[in-house]
Amino acid sequence: SSRLSGSSAVPTWASGVGWLVLFFSGAEAVFMRWPKPDFAPFVVPLLSQCVLLTVALAEQHGHEESHSESCQSALIHNGIELDGDFAVLHVDPNGATSTESWFQHSVQALYMCRWLGAAARGNLAITATSTVAAAKAALHVLAQQHQVVILSIFPWPGNTAKIFVFAGVLRALVRMGQLRQSKDLEGIDLNVLLTDCCDVLYRNDRSCQSDGGGGGGNLFSRFNHLFAKHGHDIVISAERGTSMVVSHADYLERLHAAQPETARRPPKGWLLPVWRHRSQTPKGASRLRTFSHSPAELPASPLLHNFGTPDVCTALDGDCIHHKSINSGLVVGKLGPLANLYDELLRICKGDCNLSRSTPAIAAENSDQNIVVHYLLASRFCGGKCALDYNFSIFHTIQVWGSRDYRADHGITNSAHSYLPPRLSIRLPVARTSQWQRVRRNQERTVQVADDWIALSPSAYKLAWFPVAACALHAPRFADTSSPESNLEIIRSGLGLQTTALSPFSLIAGASNKLVSLEVDSKGITQHRMLMRSE
Repeated sequence: SSRLSGSSAVPTWASGVGWLVLFFSGAEAVFMRWPKPDFAPFVVPLLSQCVLLTVALAEQHGHEESHSESCQSALIHNGIELDGDFAVLHVDPNGATSTESWFQHSVQALYMCRWLGAAARGNLAITATSTVAAAKAALHVLAQQHQVVILSIFPWPGNTAKIFVFAGVLRALVRMGQLRQSKDLEGIDLNVLLTDCCDVLYRNDRSCQSDGGGGGGNLFSRFNHLFAKHGHDIVISAERGTSMVVSHADYLERLHAAQPETARRPPKGWLLPVWRHRSQTPKGASRLRTFSHSPAELPASPLLHNFGTPDVCTALDGDCIHHKSINSGLVVGKLGPLANLYDELLRICKGDCNLSRSTPAIAAENSDQNIVVHYLLASRFCGGKCALDYNFSIFHTIQVWGSRDYRADHGITNSAHSYLPPRLSIRLPVARTSQWQRVRRNQERTVQVADDWIALSPSAYKLAWFPVAACALHAPRFADTSSPESNLEIIRSGLGLQTTALSPFSLIAGASNKLVSLEVDSKGITQHRMLMRSE
């Protein structure tokens, strides 16, 4: 706020602009709450345009003192807090009536205060949460490089609310960009990251800092060089789990038909790339899902398909060898196409994506991931414009893998002052070269699939190491992991990262809402061995 404070005397011009912004904003908000007459489709857009033009007038003609006064008025009126590279937008669950107008005023205020625009440097990160302090702690590394918008919603209405608020803020950014740049939807030059707040670790070593080409650079640079240049407008993190692909009813049918976990044991000596013990309240049974698809509908991972890895999934939870499912907690893309995607998600989601807590017991368990998967399959991955990060180039979702599946090498600085960043690798099954064609023909003899595990014959398959260069590591439902050690122990003990800032890494325990931090000192030694345990 100190940056925004101005003279105690309010200039006449600044006061007029500020009051114009407040007047048009208030008029639009009041009109949206009233019963809509026949002329509503004309009046509401007109009021929105009046606010936009008034903001543009303030930016174009106001001197520094008047700009500061107008900025302060806009921030206060819209309930926005600016904290360095964080902007916190407080969303009222009971006041959000339309994605057409709800975020428009807040985006206008961020541009008026010059927090958005040139300061964003073409890249912006957005998250939605009910715990702002935890989000700032978890995303502080990301905020060192990029502007971060935190959409604060309290109480939390459920994960499908993310579709509502993301659709609203993306469309508001598109509209503001069109007014400011006079460009069409696809021409707005802004890349946006949509991220979960408190179970994602962003690396901050040199490999994830620069804007260099090739496979290096920060995540936005990687998106541009590895995906956007090849025709992909949106990239989503890939994961092994497909329980959110099937409907709630179909999953319960699977659960009731499943044999006891001890009824069938995997053959001794075989490789077990997937073996997850059943929890008392499996994720697939607790989340409500409308749309139902088979894991077989998801395309195989090109990375593993090229190495002859069988594309099979467990019968109950749908945990697959191939990381071919969608994790909607990490999405990056061009603003225009991303806004179009979330408009479509909101359309098919209908009333399940509102912010109302009239039925909190149901809303809190709705799955946004089910809606995203359904649309991507129905649209054939946005007509080929949407892609999964199969090669872990930007994102890596740590799920249905154990700590033994990871290997880490420390960064190296030699006498010539050249630097090799810490390297993370993951162990994946591939076909033995000598057995390649035979494996494809006789898979029934070399692959066994049960309700909870997948076994591969060691005569036909082996384990190989693949690089994980991702800058964002996502550990969804971390507290419910079945691994005896957290997969993220690899980050703690293996990567070391003596010269980088990976502290603190914060997670929110779903049940207790407790903030747990992992502090790493200058030598990469952890002060707290255990991050979190299920309660």
